[in-house]
Amino acid sequence: MLLVQGIIYPFVYYVTFSVLINSLKLNTPGREDIIVSENDRAINYDSNIKSYVSKYSEIASNIILGLGNSNNIKDISNCVTRLRLSLNDNSIINEQLIKKSGPLSVTKSGNYEAQVIIGTHVQQVAEEIQNQLNRR
Repeated sequence: MLLVQGIIYPFVYYVTFSVLINSLKLNTPGREDIIVSENDRAINYDSNIKSYVSKYSEIASNIILGLGNSNNIKDISNCVTRLRLSLNDNSIINEQLIKKSGPLSVTKSGNYEAQVIIGTHVQQVAEEIQNQLNRR
């Protein structure tokens, strides 16, 4: 009997919770409101609407400005929590501007390398920085 329950219950749970989540429009991970600005305005993200303001665009803009603008950035990569940067000159980094946008810390190595410790959303920030650099 336990084997039969193990086969049937996942389908029962899936159908039940899918109907409840979609009919009651419950916020689940990936469907929550996106905070756009410091005013705490929220946009309810609908997967059918492709044009929405990325919450990472402001962070990326402040990081680019804090690094001395796009002319100072040679290469960008990331690991799990850090943004790794190759720069033309890391002495012009404005750490206060970078930290104001949310990152925890900025570390410099040598004259041409820097790391910005952002957290687990570093991938989204790195992608937004790449998009902004490609537009310039």
